[in-house]
Amino acid sequence: MKAYKFRRFLRILLLSILLLVGAAILEETPQSESFTLKGKRLGISMALKGYRLKDMNHNVGYSFEMLKEFSTTSECMDKISLQSDNDESILPLFIPEDSIDIVVVPLSRLSRIRGIHERKMDSVMMLADSSVLALTGEIQLPDSVSMPTNILDSVSLSLPLADSTVWVVRKADEGLLKEINLWMATFTPGKEHKALIERFTPNYNPYVRALTGDTYKTLSPYDNLFKKYAAQIGWDWRMLTALVWKESAFRIEAVSPKGAEGLMQMIPTTASKFSADNMLDPEENLKAATAYLKKLTEMFEPYAADSMELMKFALAGYNAGEGRIKDCIALAESKGMPTSTWLEVEAVFPYLREDSILEDENVRLGKFQGYETMEYIREMQSLYWSLCLIAPGQSWQGQLSTRTSRE
Repeated sequence: MKAYKFRRFLRILLLSILLLVGAAILEETPQSESFTLKGKRLGISMALKGYRLKDMNHNVGYSFEMLKEFSTTSECMDKISLQSDNDESILPLFIPEDSIDIVVVPLSRLSRIRGIHERKMDSVMMLADSSVLALTGEIQLPDSVSMPTNILDSVSLSLPLADSTVWVVRKADEGLLKEINLWMATFTPGKEHKALIERFTPNYNPYVRALTGDTYKTLSPYDNLFKKYAAQIGWDWRMLTALVWKESAFRIEAVSPKGAEGLMQMIPTTASKFSADNMLDPEENLKAATAYLKKLTEMFEPYAADSMELMKFALAGYNAGEGRIKDCIALAESKGMPTSTWLEVEAVFPYLREDSILEDENVRLGKFQGYETMEYIREMQSLYWSLCLIAPGQSWQGQLSTRTSRE
């Protein structure tokens, strides 16, 4: 542990020295009086898919926050995206249709591109509009793409950051590079940046933490957001924290095989119904997801015995889809079965697994196994109690007023 802390301290110290030296150099460099980012829109791409750091567990989240800080300070707008293919990490800078001004790239991948990685690649291949580019050989491109023979000779790199990444810009964008480096040299030595690093460094696994017997004041990199949006739907913020851990482990870059994205693993088509466009943005993702949870809560409120049962209904709808849970309730009611608790709703699942259910007019979506949703609810309860253990306080059940069950 001591060796880990020393390495981390040494890396931050060296980075701070480099940034301070860089700031001095930049301040002596003549600036273009006409250049400003105020009011402009920057296209930003993060080539960080699959990139993990031993010393920072949530490095993509850190990069995103750094980019947002830069945009806010520069008074410019941004559109931040995550590349799906890291082999194209720098290429979008040279495709006009992509409108990309900055690409965030790990230093280790730049080294590999340059051919000085220990496995030393003889060539790096890139795909653009169905044209294969060989950086070390002949290049055939669509007319809309302007690409130099050696791509790395035509870009400039920012100062390195704490997650061992650099921001790459076109060499022609000298004003943008100076703005970036001056901001980095000013922001990174300060307390705000230190706090940012501390937010995204820990391993927040609730189960691992619960085993230590320790208590924690911080449960995630996004505690403030979780508290804000949990209050809007009447949840204990620790339950919302548990849900986000279950969905994405607090990784904004998470994408499921079914196409769910971001912290709350929202399907883009569902998110768009709640005015959310960028699922990479943690607040936008969370805002859309909690709006959907609020809708589910209002939908199932007439059925649930109390607020804890209502939460389970909403979670089940979030996992399986509202239509599936409505089918379960409708079928139970048609059979005269109670539906005021989640366990009572689970009791109808065996009927939904039978082929005969396809003929039942009360069921709109056909057969439903339900095993995944049953396990989902159980794991959510386990996660919640783990978080209550490591962040003590009045439990949610202690705050609830039980409503009278429907007769």
